[in-house]
Amino acid sequence: MAFDSIIFWILAVISLMAWWLPWKLGFPKVARGFLLGLSLVFYGWWSLAYLLLMVAVVLWSYHWALCVDEEWRADTRRSALRMGILGSLFCLAVFKY
Repeated sequence: MAFDSIIFWILAVISLMAWWLPWKLGFPKVARGFLLGLSLVFYGWWSLAYLLLMVAVVLWSYHWALCVDEEWRADTRRSALRMGILGSLFCLAVFKY
């Protein structure tokens, strides 16, 4: 989706309204959910494969962040942090370069 297309601007206005209205009404989780959903539509518009890759990297990073948060031993926390960072950097290296 190009930034100069009418579809982009329609999605941008819908995104702003879908975020702002629930936020002002006191439903910040709903506002974030709409924003997340519309972000996935935006990124998936170009290529479904890259959208799936992005979701996989987010889930990978989230999993290792939970491991870091739940572990109390420092050496295990560092290992979990390294796994999360290295996995994300690996995907960046493979798909960027």
